[in-house]
Amino acid sequence: MAGIPVPTSPVVDKDSGLATQDWFRYLAGQTKQWVPVDSSGASLVFTGVSAQWTQLGKLVFAYAQLTYPATGNGAAAVIGGLPVLVPNANYAKQGFITYTTSTTAKLILPIVSTITASLLGAAGVGCTNANMSGTTLNFMLIYPVA
Repeated sequence: MAGIPVPTSPVVDKDSGLATQDWFRYLAGQTKQWVPVDSSGASLVFTGVSAQWTQLGKLVFAYAQLTYPATGNGAAAVIGGLPVLVPNANYAKQGFITYTTSTTAKLILPIVSTITASLLGAAGVGCTNANMSGTTLNFMLIYPVA
């Protein structure tokens, strides 16, 4: 059965000088923790926070799980503390909600030129903290380094 040829000797990356297996070991060790914070101005404290990020080349991958506290605050729901500044480019606004108990939040998008991301509902309408009250959110953001 023919497959993808496997090199018999290490392939060396021309930019880093690392051999293939060393490069994968290097990448595997680069996951770091970050702390999502409320950036809506309401001073909310998330619970159940688990967040990590990594940078592969010029791309940042930030992923997290958090739970909003019970609140009636009507400010726009904004999560801050992203590990790397989002560049001032609309193509940098990439985000995915992978799980939520919210019936309102459908999208999470990084805000350009900041270290924040906003939560949006259907048709791009912003979510409020009250919309997110008591809900759990799992998400991933992917954006280039500024």
